[in-house]
Amino acid sequence: MHPVRRTPLIDLLLSLFDSAELLAFLARRPGGPQLLQRLPAASVSLLELVTAAVDLLARHGHVQPPLFAALAETFPLRRPDIDRVAAIFAAPEPVTVEPDHRLVDYADPASLFEGDDP
Repeated sequence: MHPVRRTPLIDLLLSLFDSAELLAFLARRPGGPQLLQRLPAASVSLLELVTAAVDLLARHGHVQPPLFAALAETFPLRRPDIDRVAAIFAAPEPVTVEPDHRLVDYADPASLFEGDDP
């Protein structure tokens, strides 16, 4: 998951839950019992727990509108914050390009060496 998406979701969940509440919320979600088995032990910090939960939710395809609807139902006064994060996930996935990549014209062999001045 791209950090542009991951960080706001982590921040949102940190602001909504303590560890016990997050575990209870996840247990009620589809696939929740399986997710709970993959989360770290209860002795980890809330940040570590939330980060692991977000990664698991994303890996298993659960960061979808039903998740945000359940959050909004559970925390109706936080609906604007939840909707803001949901909108980030509704947008196309950001693309990351490594800064050292350059376009090469393979029809022009000299372009392979551009920018490699000694």
